[in-house]
Amino acid sequence: MSERDPRAFAAFYDRYNGRILGFLTRLMTCRGDAEDATQDAFWQVWVQSHRYDPRRGRPSAWLLMMARTRALDLLRRRRAARELEARDLEHLTLPPADERSEQREVRQVTRAALAALPPDQRLAVTLSFYHAYTHQEIAEITNTPLGTVKSRIRLGMGRLRELLEQDQSAA
Repeated sequence: MSERDPRAFAAFYDRYNGRILGFLTRLMTCRGDAEDATQDAFWQVWVQSHRYDPRRGRPSAWLLMMARTRALDLLRRRRAARELEARDLEHLTLPPADERSEQREVRQVTRAALAALPPDQRLAVTLSFYHAYTHQEIAEITNTPLGTVKSRIRLGMGRLRELLEQDQSAA
């Protein structure tokens, strides 16, 4: 693999994929997260295969350490995003009692539409539009690739538009 032989990597993958996925599924409890972490670990093996030192342990131990690290990184990112989202949603305060009825209704409809978004899109939209973070800042805060942040905001805004148009046509 250190010589970039795809056949060597394929054999390594075939040999260890099941074990790593099983280990990570037990560690993470969510199969999708375990699959993501497994993919990340094998990608890291491919990219860093030249760093493997047989004097420090078996290839399976090296891979297991990488997989565990990728899983813990993923769990930390998800936990941080959930905490950040919860904190941001707490800041969406109710309108003052003297606010006009129409404005209160618009805010409630908007809040309901925002709550209907998938959590990752809701967080990206909230950080961008309620807190004025740049896409790059959101990527750093959530430890998410910049392109993913941009996609989440675009998809979230599109879905918000649909939900708000549905509400307006129903009124």
